[in-house]
Amino acid sequence: MASLICASNALAADSAVVIGNLDDLSGVYSADGGPGAVEGMRMAIADFGGGVLGREVRTLVADHQNKPDIGASKFREWADQKGLNMMLVGANTGVSIAMSKVAAARKIPLFIIGAVGAPGAEAFGPVTGRCPLAPR
Repeated sequence: MASLICASNALAADSAVVIGNLDDLSGVYSADGGPGAVEGMRMAIADFGGGVLGREVRTLVADHQNKPDIGASKFREWADQKGLNMMLVGANTGVSIAMSKVAAARKIPLFIIGAVGAPGAEAFGPVTGRCPLAPR
């Protein structure tokens, strides 16, 4: 993971690693990820001691509200203004496809957790990884 993060954007020696998580925090998919996924991300960062390769890890979190335009817009904002190095998105295929276009344009790794709709891998860009949810 550290090599992917550092390869995504050149990092100054004193800069933080910024990981974003856009998820459904209040809607129909919130039980499949949502607040639990955000907490899991924070727990994983804590397990690493709050940093990677000697750099602090900072997180950005927002609700994409299951709207592709909100997901893509927030991704662009964080990439352009917040120094984003890696993005996580959960359980909405439409939002994930919109965000994969931003990931490809900004060359920022995007990890999709749970979006397993009809589009095949060709709908996602070259810097996007998918991890389908297991059936219940």
